[in-house]
Amino acid sequence: MKVIFKVYLLYCFLGMSLSVHAQQFDISGSVMDTNSGAPVPFANIAIKDLYKGTASNALGEFSFKVDSLPIVLVVSHLSYESMEIEVIDQDSLVINLIPGELLMDELVISEKGNDEYAYKLVENAFDIINKNKGGDQYGKAFYRQISKNGEEYSELYEVFYDTRFNLNGVDDWAIQEGRYALKISTADSFIYNKNFTLMVRLLSIVQPKTDDLVMPISREVRDQYHLRVDRIMSVNGRKVAEVQFDKKEEVTLPAMEGTLYIDVDTYEVLKLKGKVVNDKLNFISLKGKLGSWKNYQVSFEIAFKPMEDGKLVLDYMQLGQNFDYYYNGIFANKLETKSFLSYYEYYTPPKRKKLGGRLLRFSKRDSEILDNIGYNQEFWDENIIVKRTPIEAKVIESFEADRSFGSIYLNNTNQIILEDYKLDSDPFIVRVKQRLENFDELRRSEKLYLHHNKPFYVSGESILFKAYLVNVATNIPERKATTLNVDLLAPDGSIAMTSTNQILDGRSHGQITISDSVPSGVYSLRAYTNRMKQGSRDFYYREKLNIYNPSDKGKLVKIAKLDSINSLSYYPEGGKLVESIPGQIGISARNQFGNGLNVKGRVLDENGRSLATINNDFDGLGSIFVSPKSNIEYRTLIMSDEVGRVAFPGIKQEGYTIMVNNLKSNTIDLIIRGTSNLEGRKFYILVLSNGILYERRVGVITRGVFKSEIPKLNLPEGIAQILLVDDHEIIQCKRLVFVNQPEEAVVKYYLAKRDFRQREKIDMVLELDDENGKPLSNANFSISILDKDNMAREVNGRNIRNYLNLGYIADVNLSSPRMLFQDYDRETLKRMDLVMLSQQTIFPNIESFNSDELEKDKGTSEKKADMVAGPEFGVEQIEIPANGRDYVEIVRKVGIDQMPAKDQQNDNPDFRTTIYWNPNVITNKSGRAKISFTNSDRARNLQICIEGITEDGMLIFDIHDIGKNARRK
Repeated sequence: MKVIFKVYLLYCFLGMSLSVHAQQFDISGSVMDTNSGAPVPFANIAIKDLYKGTASNALGEFSFKVDSLPIVLVVSHLSYESMEIEVIDQDSLVINLIPGELLMDELVISEKGNDEYAYKLVENAFDIINKNKGGDQYGKAFYRQISKNGEEYSELYEVFYDTRFNLNGVDDWAIQEGRYALKISTADSFIYNKNFTLMVRLLSIVQPKTDDLVMPISREVRDQYHLRVDRIMSVNGRKVAEVQFDKKEEVTLPAMEGTLYIDVDTYEVLKLKGKVVNDKLNFISLKGKLGSWKNYQVSFEIAFKPMEDGKLVLDYMQLGQNFDYYYNGIFANKLETKSFLSYYEYYTPPKRKKLGGRLLRFSKRDSEILDNIGYNQEFWDENIIVKRTPIEAKVIESFEADRSFGSIYLNNTNQIILEDYKLDSDPFIVRVKQRLENFDELRRSEKLYLHHNKPFYVSGESILFKAYLVNVATNIPERKATTLNVDLLAPDGSIAMTSTNQILDGRSHGQITISDSVPSGVYSLRAYTNRMKQGSRDFYYREKLNIYNPSDKGKLVKIAKLDSINSLSYYPEGGKLVESIPGQIGISARNQFGNGLNVKGRVLDENGRSLATINNDFDGLGSIFVSPKSNIEYRTLIMSDEVGRVAFPGIKQEGYTIMVNNLKSNTIDLIIRGTSNLEGRKFYILVLSNGILYERRVGVITRGVFKSEIPKLNLPEGIAQILLVDDHEIIQCKRLVFVNQPEEAVVKYYLAKRDFRQREKIDMVLELDDENGKPLSNANFSISILDKDNMAREVNGRNIRNYLNLGYIADVNLSSPRMLFQDYDRETLKRMDLVMLSQQTIFPNIESFNSDELEKDKGTSEKKADMVAGPEFGVEQIEIPANGRDYVEIVRKVGIDQMPAKDQQNDNPDFRTTIYWNPNVITNKSGRAKISFTNSDRARNLQICIEGITEDGMLIFDIHDIGKNARRK
């Protein structure tokens, strides 16, 4: 039955962004039973045709925010007929649901009676769930938990989860945002429920693999339970049986008792509602020797709902516990915990996602993860999915008033001062924010990336390029029109050719035609806007580019073996070494052209004893750990073709040091040490990214050390710099870290076949989705398709994502930057941290916060020590890649003017290496775009490279091979 009402409504569901750009309205209402007038709790309210919604609370109330109209709501509940409501006004809604129809005549189904029918329903339900164990589905849910000790409300969780579930329950989850409040009691006996959230994953529909609890849907149901069908309801075209289950007298294990709701036609379990009353549950225990409980009871309700395609999705879960708590044998108080998990969005990712880890592999309490994320008040002011009951509202407001919400830092309490909202009013923090906002905005406003059609060129060819101009902090395309300048620089640094183009909406494209007379060599592309010319050249786009002239045959077959060290540099973590304080030192080995050299060596004392082993095995980068002593003369021995002795960094007699662990997924862990004269003195920790202050802390050194955790959730992807500022507002330590917050586009390719003939027309459809499977509409990207056998791009080389995130760090020339962004495993994170350790502080380069100007960082003299070894090579030599040698030979024989094919009827040979180039491909509303191109005379394997950016700043990059020998993706 469907009833249509009209009410005006603007709608907006939860977004993890903290900014609200459009006007929004709060919409509220209640869901009632049309016969009794009683509230209907946990009814589902969703936008029609969208898998997003909210749920009514325990009193049948709901509320949400909206920003578009008109909207049709679908209101559903397992025991009531669904209803559609078209909303055209902002008035409070009263929704009356009609109960399902009772079918009394179907109670006794077979000659064996009601009980036998109930057993068959449960046994068939067990088979259905086991058969569909692999049917993973994904959804986002909101969890609220409140605990009460006696008459005092003690704890509150509110968490947003990204989950994977199936017909058995929640299989996996990851916390997106959460807050935890703990009210410390003065009572001697007080209970906290920090890990009660694990019950959501522990309890399921089918009997779990444990002997600690008996559930009704199992192979042993006939031995363990009495079953009966109480009634059958007809609801929304489904016949639903209410099956009561009670444990048999001989069952001694803890057992759940309650009601199952099963579809009599499909045998799908639509809801389980039950409780366990038992004081000996092994999977729940009290920590402490003096505490005990009596009358323990845990309640559980899990419900599923059908989608429009008939598939069941998890709707909500309700859990609770209560017991009498005894301390040292004496009754202390009664403890009660209530929780509710409600789904507000469902989605289909392009592939199976790993979230928080399965229960058996999950080692941390959710409260500890929330500690890592940190607390964000503004987020919670904007995003509450399930309407609070008056009691919940009162509890939450009291906790907010007491500032109970936030992170529970694992440090000692005597190491933290001002660790609350008052820190934002600290005069130093206020001044830092103001000065950063006023600091040369032109320098940090924009950055450039160039995608060009192929990795190297022959003289006479054209460099085809697409330019992307984005905001430094957000990667969102810059809207201001400006002029793009692209220069081709000769090996000596002079301008060989140039191109000037207009940039509109953050994008531009053009070409540079290389002269036939250009000699072979290592050239450079340089790109910049007119606005950049007024600021720092650090923001110019730069890239080395090899160009070959076929007439230089004798010069193209050799490459200078630049394996001799031209410079060896030390980078003490934080910028300095302090007497007797252990610390990490980054080491970078480079040749004269700035390329990394992988070397082995040792750090020796004056007597030749080895103090540390050097093993630079990623682009010439490595690190060592030392406990520096000023009375030791340190020397460096590199065990390669050349032996060099390099001066060791200077050692300070007093000061701070910082050690960073950036290998964790949710936090950046800091260990700050200081000499004895700094004990008890306040210092600040500032975390900046792109000139914006994201985190601030205050700490003191206690017994030589201070530890802290920086949550990554609110930091943007890219380089962040951590500054330690002393109580005189002088920066004492600087450290760069890279924050991985990947939001990657998934690219799919559709072709009629994968093996192509000469000059065959090829049609291809590309589909772009986000990681949740949502189509990326209006995504703008450029695409290059190369003859892979003769012109292949290095898959681990530079691309739009790694360049825009790493392109402006100084003193580094990475040969395989994409390796820093693959898999995000521990080794990848280690390599990235070596890059960060070897860098000077980047924008803004700040020497001190107490000077009149934010000065440019002059660095520290002890950071670098250069050594010169090996011959001088002058201009860097180049070698033709193996898959390009045949191509250059053809150019010599055929001539450049005869290579391009204008159409299929052209009799001239077609030996193009760029099979297709399109700088301006835009996806439709389904995230798809179609391209067509003609194959060359000899290409059999093609390499596709797409690069681009969406309107909201998601970077797009993918390399994919097609053809006879391509691996299937």
